[in-house]
Amino acid sequence: MKTKLSIILLLAAILAGCAKDPVDNPDNPDNPVNVVMQDVALTGIVKDANGNPLGGVNVTTGTLNATTGSDGTFIFTQAGTVDSRAIIKFEKSGYFTLTRSGDKEDEMYMEPMMYRKGNDSITLQTTFDASSAKTLTIGGMKINLPASCFAKADGSAYSGTVHADVLNLGSGNANRALMMPGGDLACDKSGEIVMPFGMMDAIFTDNAGNLLKIKDKMNIPISFPAPPGATDASVPLWTFDEARGVWTEEGSATLQGNGYTGTVSHFTGHSAGNSYNFSTIRIHVTECDKPAAGAKVSMDAIKYKGFYFGITDGNGDFLWKLVFTDESYVVHANFNGQYQSTTFTADSIYGLQVIYFNFDDGCNSEYPEKLAVRVTSNDHPGGAFVTYDNFGLRVRTDTETGGEDNIEIDDYMNCHFYGYPLHTVDGRIIWMDYGDTDGCNADENDLRKNGGHLQTPLGEFLVVTDELTGDLSRNYTRQQPDEQLLGKTCKVYFSNDGGHTKYYIWNNIIMLRILGGTIADKVYAITENVPEAAFSKTLPHPWIQ
Repeated sequence: MKTKLSIILLLAAILAGCAKDPVDNPDNPDNPVNVVMQDVALTGIVKDANGNPLGGVNVTTGTLNATTGSDGTFIFTQAGTVDSRAIIKFEKSGYFTLTRSGDKEDEMYMEPMMYRKGNDSITLQTTFDASSAKTLTIGGMKINLPASCFAKADGSAYSGTVHADVLNLGSGNANRALMMPGGDLACDKSGEIVMPFGMMDAIFTDNAGNLLKIKDKMNIPISFPAPPGATDASVPLWTFDEARGVWTEEGSATLQGNGYTGTVSHFTGHSAGNSYNFSTIRIHVTECDKPAAGAKVSMDAIKYKGFYFGITDGNGDFLWKLVFTDESYVVHANFNGQYQSTTFTADSIYGLQVIYFNFDDGCNSEYPEKLAVRVTSNDHPGGAFVTYDNFGLRVRTDTETGGEDNIEIDDYMNCHFYGYPLHTVDGRIIWMDYGDTDGCNADENDLRKNGGHLQTPLGEFLVVTDELTGDLSRNYTRQQPDEQLLGKTCKVYFSNDGGHTKYYIWNNIIMLRILGGTIADKVYAITENVPEAAFSKTLPHPWIQ
């Protein structure tokens, strides 16, 4: 597949620890694996198909195992790894066994979903005699079992009742990302991941619950429904190597009518589809500018090109291996009941792409109670000094360095019925402003609410703007990383009309505003150490220089 990425950045963890003796690999007995126990902060919650925590699940990783309680959680300080991949197995009676895996990180979080055996829209449970041929069909996926094709674990022929449980994870399954073997679609081709359109798991047991296998040198026909518009004459068939935690290519399936048909010699999880080069995307989620661990992130794509779901780690990060197509992608983030989304296209992605989310709900969004600044603005390009306290209910403006005629004080605190700030539910402050210059002698009809703008004789250069705080998703995009101005950490926003307007905001104070590439407002000095005597015209302004 063609990709517009000029750089592919792969992140790999450095292995540490001691290897144990080789472990048998049921998928490839002639090639045992070496399991290495490594330090990993591995946590997660096992859930059922309805998203409820699932207790009583046996969780195994390397030499360690645990059982989930009623809350479905598990915790390990080490993980069994094979070739830099952590391998975790989940087992519970009455459910399909699930093996999850991923590139080893210092901190890993998982939310596997286990599916109950039975009969519904994606599962099939049935019994039949091993001496008879049997076709298992569910959701357009088929397994054609010849007569007398089963063997016991020791390889001897089996005759008797066969119990079959089949799970069909077709591409239309909304929870397939949580239920599929592995989790990141890694395969045995370097730098590629599998993009399957069909995926299934099948388990065969005898009356005592002992696993049955396919006789040696027997091939079992299987088929998956072809995706709409499929034109490839054939696609690879893949089997999931549970010991290594990767998909391995094992034969091919050819297009026959409305499906792709091939043969398999065993059942441990199979899929059909092509593999593609991938690149890495990092989702970084913060709350009140601090890492948000446990945020749920997901992605929508018009064309089906992968599974996109994850949980952020302690650094607020989640990494995806993605195959990009020429289309728009919508990335979603959910954290503590808050939701955000953003859209990007493959044309804008080069190398490691980082997408940022910051949740500000519940953060302290009020600007300081007292503040003094030296500024320039469109109204006063020569600069001025502005000092306020009580969140702007008393404001002093010095338009030149001296002289009472150049000092103006608006003291709304002395007006008894306007002597307090009004706080909105979203954290903004609404205070009062007069339509004339008579101060507290103004008629009540002259009073107006300015809706969050600190109105001074210089204009509204200190702004808590509705367009930024109230409708950020439509009008402005937050730029990362934050920038430092005068020792203050500023959030940076740019307008979605080509970035003609840019704001640098600290605690809802606009430190810098750029319009069309020209500085409109800028703070050159700032302090919160404002004395009470500042609101006397007889005192110069040494508190801010």
